[in-house]
Amino acid sequence: MTPEKLPFERFEKAVIEKIEGQKVKFISPEDLILSKLIWYKEGQGAKQLEDVKAILEISRPNIKYIKNWATKESTIEILNEILGKQ
Repeated sequence: MTPEKLPFERFEKAVIEKIEGQKVKFISPEDLILSKLIWYKEGQGAKQLEDVKAILEISRPNIKYIKNWATKESTIEILNEILGKQ
């Protein structure tokens, strides 16, 4: 699944920041984690899992939101492994 065709809305939980007077939307940590779980599942490499771990360490993502979408996208086992709930 390409990033353009992800089923969840990539900017549903967008983080909006003001940069030099302009509002800029950034992908939320939750949606970035979900993207990386899907890319890993599709064979995009272990780097994706390293990124997920780093995002989880530096942010406070909504785990319930992530688990909901990970279940729908069949990446919940990967997520649980990362979270230490095998």
